Amino acid sequence: KAVNFVVASKLNILKSLGTTIALEVRHSADDASYSVDSNDSDIDALSLYGPQSDDYVKLFATTSAFRYWQVGFTAGASFANQIGKLYIGNSLDLGVGLDEYSIEYVIESNPQFETSAGNIFLGKTDLPRMKLEFTWYGVTDANVKTFFDNVYSRRLTTPAFLYTQTYHDPLDAKRLLCCALENAFVVNRDEKDDFNTLTTKWIEVVG
Repeated sequence: KAVNFVVASKLNILKSLGTTIALEVRHSADDASYSVDSNDSDIDALSLYGPQSDDYVKLFATTSAFRYWQVGFTAGASFANQIGKLYIGNSLDLGVGLDEYSIEYVIESNPQFETSAGNIFLGKTDLPRMKLEFTWYGVTDANVKTFFDNVYSRRLTTPAFLYTQTYHDPLDAKRLLCCALENAFVVNRDEKDDFNTLTTKWIEVVG
Protein backbone atom coordinates (compact mmCIF):
# COMPACT_ATOMS: atom_id res chain seq x y z
CA LYS A 1 0.00 0.00 0.00
CA ALA A 2 0.91 3.64 -0.39
CA VAL A 3 0.75 5.93 2.64
CA ASN A 4 0.63 9.67 3.28
CA PHE A 5 0.00 10.08 7.02
CA VAL A 6 0.98 8.88 10.45
CA VAL A 7 -0.99 9.25 13.71
CA ALA A 8 0.27 8.42 17.20
CA SER A 9 -2.27 9.10 19.94
CA LYS A 10 -2.08 9.37 23.74
CA LEU A 11 1.52 10.56 24.05
CA ASN A 12 0.96 11.92 27.57
CA ILE A 13 3.14 9.22 29.20
CA LEU A 14 5.99 9.80 26.77
CA LYS A 15 5.77 13.57 27.23
CA SER A 16 5.86 13.23 31.01
CA LEU A 17 9.31 11.60 30.82
CA GLY A 18 10.86 14.88 29.73
CA THR A 19 12.93 13.26 26.97
CA THR A 20 13.19 14.16 23.28
CA ILE A 21 11.14 11.76 21.16
CA ALA A 22 11.77 11.24 17.45
CA LEU A 23 9.46 9.41 15.05
CA GLU A 24 10.17 7.99 11.59
CA VAL A 25 7.99 6.26 9.00
CA ARG A 26 10.04 3.91 6.82
CA HIS A 27 9.33 1.64 3.84
CA SER A 28 11.03 -1.36 2.30
CA ALA A 29 10.55 -3.67 -0.67
CA ASP A 30 12.49 -6.57 0.88
CA ASP A 31 12.30 -6.12 4.69
CA ALA A 32 16.07 -5.64 4.72
CA SER A 33 16.83 -2.13 3.51
CA TYR A 34 14.49 0.66 4.69
CA SER A 35 14.11 4.25 3.46
CA VAL A 36 12.59 7.13 5.44
CA ASP A 37 9.37 8.79 4.25
CA SER A 38 8.65 11.02 7.25
CA ASN A 39 10.87 12.16 10.09
CA ASP A 40 10.30 14.46 13.07
CA SER A 41 13.21 14.70 15.48
CA ASP A 42 11.24 16.09 18.44
CA ILE A 43 7.55 15.24 18.23
CA ASP A 44 6.80 16.07 21.86
CA ALA A 45 7.81 19.69 21.17
CA LEU A 46 5.41 20.03 18.23
CA SER A 47 1.80 21.16 18.35
CA LEU A 48 -0.14 18.09 19.43
CA TYR A 49 -3.90 17.82 18.95
CA GLY A 50 -6.89 15.88 20.19
CA PRO A 51 -9.17 16.33 23.24
CA GLN A 52 -6.19 16.35 25.64
CA SER A 53 -3.60 17.81 23.21
CA ASP A 54 -1.71 14.50 23.35
CA ASP A 55 -2.09 13.26 19.77
CA TYR A 56 0.46 13.54 16.95
CA VAL A 57 -0.46 13.66 13.25
CA LYS A 58 1.53 14.36 10.13
CA LEU A 59 0.61 14.38 6.45
CA PHE A 60 3.38 13.92 3.92
CA ALA A 61 3.73 13.30 0.18
CA THR A 62 1.99 10.11 -0.91
CA THR A 63 4.52 7.34 -1.31
CA SER A 64 4.68 4.55 -3.84
CA ALA A 65 3.23 1.22 -2.77
CA PHE A 66 5.50 -0.99 -0.66
CA ARG A 67 5.11 -4.33 1.06
CA TYR A 68 6.89 -3.51 4.35
CA TRP A 69 6.47 -0.55 6.69
CA GLN A 70 7.95 0.49 10.01
CA VAL A 71 7.23 3.27 12.47
CA GLY A 72 10.25 3.89 14.68
CA PHE A 73 10.44 5.83 17.95
CA THR A 74 13.81 7.05 19.24
CA ALA A 75 14.30 8.63 22.65
CA GLY A 76 16.58 8.73 25.68
CA ALA A 77 17.19 6.00 28.21
CA SER A 78 13.92 6.76 29.98
CA PHE A 79 11.84 5.93 26.90
CA ALA A 80 8.62 4.06 27.69
CA ASN A 81 6.91 2.27 24.84
CA GLN A 82 3.43 3.39 25.84
CA ILE A 83 1.18 5.13 23.35
CA GLY A 84 -2.44 4.86 22.32
CA LYS A 85 -3.36 4.06 18.74
CA LEU A 86 -0.81 4.08 15.92
CA TYR A 87 -2.04 4.48 12.37
CA ILE A 88 -0.29 4.85 9.02
CA GLY A 89 -2.16 4.85 5.76
CA ASN A 90 -3.55 6.86 2.90
CA SER A 91 -5.94 9.59 4.02
CA LEU A 92 -9.30 10.16 2.38
CA ASP A 93 -10.24 13.61 1.09
CA LEU A 94 -13.77 13.72 -0.31
CA GLY A 95 -12.76 16.44 -2.76
CA VAL A 96 -15.30 19.08 -1.67
CA GLY A 97 -15.65 21.31 1.34
CA LEU A 98 -17.86 20.36 4.26
CA ASP A 99 -21.32 21.94 3.89
CA GLU A 100 -23.14 21.11 7.13
CA TYR A 101 -22.06 19.83 10.52
CA SER A 102 -23.44 19.39 14.02
CA ILE A 103 -21.74 18.64 17.36
CA GLU A 104 -23.32 17.18 20.46
CA TYR A 105 -21.66 16.19 23.73
CA VAL A 106 -23.28 13.13 25.27
CA ILE A 107 -22.80 11.16 28.49
CA GLU A 108 -23.80 7.54 28.01
CA SER A 109 -24.17 6.76 31.71
CA ASN A 110 -25.75 9.26 34.11
CA PRO A 111 -26.87 7.26 37.16
CA GLN A 112 -28.54 8.54 40.28
CA PHE A 113 -28.57 7.16 43.81
CA GLU A 114 -31.55 7.54 46.13
CA THR A 115 -31.12 7.04 49.88
CA SER A 116 -33.73 5.54 52.22
CA ALA A 117 -34.47 9.09 53.39
CA GLY A 118 -35.37 10.12 49.85
CA ASN A 119 -32.23 12.11 49.06
CA ILE A 120 -31.13 11.84 45.43
CA PHE A 121 -27.47 12.11 44.43
CA LEU A 122 -26.69 12.62 40.79
CA GLY A 123 -23.45 11.25 39.36
CA LYS A 124 -21.64 10.97 36.07
CA THR A 125 -19.51 7.88 35.56
CA ASP A 126 -18.48 8.47 31.93
CA LEU A 127 -16.53 11.15 30.12
CA PRO A 128 -18.63 13.22 27.73
CA ARG A 129 -18.20 12.10 24.15
CA MET A 130 -18.66 14.06 20.95
CA LYS A 131 -21.34 12.98 18.50
CA LEU A 132 -20.79 14.45 15.07
CA GLU A 133 -22.79 14.66 11.89
CA PHE A 134 -21.23 15.87 8.63
CA THR A 135 -22.79 16.48 5.22
CA TRP A 136 -20.99 17.10 1.94
CA TYR A 137 -22.67 18.18 -1.32
CA GLY A 138 -21.29 17.42 -4.77
CA VAL A 139 -19.21 14.34 -3.89
CA THR A 140 -18.11 12.40 -6.96
CA ASP A 141 -19.26 8.84 -7.59
CA ALA A 142 -15.65 7.63 -7.26
CA ASN A 143 -15.16 9.28 -3.86
CA VAL A 144 -18.47 7.89 -2.58
CA LYS A 145 -17.36 4.41 -3.61
CA THR A 146 -13.97 4.87 -1.95
CA PHE A 147 -15.63 6.02 1.28
CA PHE A 148 -17.99 3.05 1.44
CA ASP A 149 -15.31 0.54 0.40
CA ASN A 150 -12.59 1.79 2.75
CA VAL A 151 -14.40 3.37 5.72
CA TYR A 152 -18.03 2.28 5.92
CA SER A 153 -17.26 -1.41 5.32
CA ARG A 154 -14.91 -1.39 8.36
CA ARG A 155 -17.12 0.66 10.67
CA LEU A 156 -17.83 -2.24 13.06
CA THR A 157 -14.17 -3.17 13.58
CA THR A 158 -11.96 -0.17 12.87
CA PRO A 159 -12.23 3.41 14.14
CA ALA A 160 -11.01 6.34 12.06
CA PHE A 161 -9.23 9.59 12.80
CA LEU A 162 -10.95 12.79 11.67
CA TYR A 163 -8.52 15.64 11.01
CA THR A 164 -8.99 19.32 10.15
CA GLN A 165 -6.20 21.32 8.49
CA THR A 166 -7.56 24.85 8.05
CA TYR A 167 -11.13 25.18 9.41
CA HIS A 168 -11.36 23.60 12.85
CA ASP A 169 -14.90 24.35 14.05
CA PRO A 170 -16.37 21.01 12.85
CA LEU A 171 -14.24 19.21 15.48
CA ASP A 172 -14.77 21.92 18.10
CA ALA A 173 -11.13 23.00 17.61
CA LYS A 174 -9.81 19.55 18.63
CA ARG A 175 -8.13 19.20 15.20
CA LEU A 176 -7.80 15.41 15.52
CA LEU A 177 -10.39 13.00 16.87
CA CYS A 178 -10.61 9.21 17.00
CA CYS A 179 -14.18 8.21 16.09
CA ALA A 180 -16.32 5.24 15.21
CA LEU A 181 -18.56 5.62 12.19
CA GLU A 182 -22.13 4.95 13.32
CA ASN A 183 -23.87 5.36 9.98
CA ALA A 184 -23.60 6.94 6.54
CA PHE A 185 -25.92 7.38 3.61
CA VAL A 186 -25.80 8.97 0.19
CA VAL A 187 -28.56 10.75 -1.75
CA ASN A 188 -28.65 11.89 -5.38
CA ARG A 189 -32.04 13.55 -5.75
CA ASP A 190 -31.36 15.05 -9.18
CA GLU A 191 -29.75 11.85 -10.51
CA LYS A 192 -26.71 13.82 -11.66
CA ASP A 193 -23.41 12.09 -12.21
CA ASP A 194 -20.73 13.02 -9.67
CA PHE A 195 -23.05 15.18 -7.55
CA ASN A 196 -23.94 13.13 -4.48
CA THR A 197 -24.93 14.27 -1.01
CA LEU A 198 -23.02 12.24 1.58
CA THR A 199 -24.03 12.33 5.26
CA THR A 200 -21.98 10.62 7.97
CA LYS A 201 -22.58 10.14 11.71
CA TRP A 202 -19.71 9.59 14.16
CA ILE A 203 -19.17 8.98 17.87
CA GLU A 204 -15.91 9.77 19.65
CA VAL A 205 -13.88 6.80 20.88
CA VAL A 206 -12.71 7.56 24.43
CA GLY A 207 -9.53 5.99 25.72
